Amino acid sequence: MPWNDAGRIRLVGWEIGGSDAAADGWVHRKTVPHAILSQVLAGSYQLGGGGRTIRIAPGELAVVAASKPVVFSHHHDLDGRMAYRYLHVASLLDGIIDPLALHETPTRLSRPVAKRVGILIGRLHGPEGREPALGPALVQTALAEVLAALPPADDAAVRLTAAGALSPLFTWIRAHLTDPITVDGLARICGLSRSRLHAVCRLRLGKAPLAVVRELRLEAAAHLLLVTDRPMQAIAEACGFADASHLSHAFRRRHGMPPLVYRSTQRLPAPSEPDGIQAKA
Repeated sequence: MPWNDAGRIRLVGWEIGGSDAAADGWVHRKTVPHAILSQVLAGSYQLGGGGRTIRIAPGELAVVAASKPVVFSHHHDLDGRMAYRYLHVASLLDGIIDPLALHETPTRLSRPVAKRVGILIGRLHGPEGREPALGPALVQTALAEVLAALPPADDAAVRLTAAGALSPLFTWIRAHLTDPITVDGLARICGLSRSRLHAVCRLRLGKAPLAVVRELRLEAAAHLLLVTDRPMQAIAEACGFADASHLSHAFRRRHGMPPLVYRSTQRLPAPSEPDGIQAKA
């Protein structure tokens, strides 16, 4: 069955936003737990991640899989403008993985797909996006357009198999970030021996089990820094760090800057339309 089979994909939630006055040269480093579909309306993006750099021109669409570190550099046009609108989509293929994670991203889509998806994003920014039935349908159509236009990665089947094997582990860790987590405890959750769990994580993720835990905690902390005004100590406690100092040290190593600098420099401008994450009913 193809990866873009609508019957295998469940929409979890989405959010919309954008700006018509992005600062020239503004660099936005982000890792969000949603796939990113962002269309340039004026000016351009320089999109970096996964060892590649891509220019996104007006009308084109930037596509990034969920939880993929990416850098957006914003550049004005000759009229001194940079504008964009985006759709963040949380969805699961077979209940275990973002379907865009089976494709090579970040990437760029041009016309005519970008135009069709841009129209759908525009409709989501209007009254239609707030209709209980029509909003989710527009999101699903936009996602289907993107998935149909992208070839699967060469190792897509391997990625899906790995996600299936480790998805219960990720789900459990995210639900227990505040708890003390040990390798022995993770092995029991997975029904594996300690050595087998190490081997699986190294093979599939390139990391030791506790490094996976740390990465998920940092991912959650980065998200809270961008979408809440919680103080550092509260975020540290919510994500399982001993204290704000422990979080700050780990965060600086992962992102190259202190958490509060990340919050002040990487937060998106206020969206052009009222929005916020919307869960599918």
